[in-house]
Amino acid sequence: MSIKQNFHKIYINLLRFFNRIPFYQPTFMKNSFFLVKDKNLRESESRAKLIIESLQEKTGSYLDIGSQLGYFVFKMADSGFFATGIEASKYPHNYASSLKVINNDHNACFINMSIDSSNVKNLPSYDVISILNVFHHLVYFYSFKDADIIMKELVSKTNKTLFFETGEFEEQGEYWTDCLSFMGKDSKNWTFNYLKSLGFANVSKIGEFSTHLNNHSRTLYCCTK
Repeated sequence: MSIKQNFHKIYINLLRFFNRIPFYQPTFMKNSFFLVKDKNLRESESRAKLIIESLQEKTGSYLDIGSQLGYFVFKMADSGFFATGIEASKYPHNYASSLKVINNDHNACFINMSIDSSNVKNLPSYDVISILNVFHHLVYFYSFKDADIIMKELVSKTNKTLFFETGEFEEQGEYWTDCLSFMGKDSKNWTFNYLKSLGFANVSKIGEFSTHLNNHSRTLYCCTK
């Protein structure tokens, strides 16, 4: 292990110790090492496995919107993709970038930026795109109109497959709940129809997963062209 890699191990442990990151995802490690506060709040292993198993081709380009600690990016890179993560928050982005050095992973890269209805148009096309548990935040901070523009742009830049998961209106009491009232009493049905309306040849529900926020399970969708 190089001095540089050891420096990044210390750095991510400092981020963990001082609570600079939310522990939504596990830390991807090719070789295990010590972590302060070793925990993760959401099921990621099963979701990543479902995503990879749903793909007919195991190589190509991959983009994860809201990549957080980079777990899905690293898993896709490990399976054969050239994988990119875009994360708006500085510390989670730095954490993922440090893991890239620690894991010596040349097929993963990370960008620190916020996606909006303007800059999303500048993204290149990818074979596979995932936007997991980000849509409801886009609606809250930008409006459904802008979130819809972002989704349509991402669909246009998806060559083959898009994976989608979002917060749902049934999750009452969250700061973003009221802005999802357009989903009605059956968020899963609304989401399925919305994804179909974006022009995919096939939209399928491939899994349901709970979060640390409440007992409601969100649906993971696989959308293919």
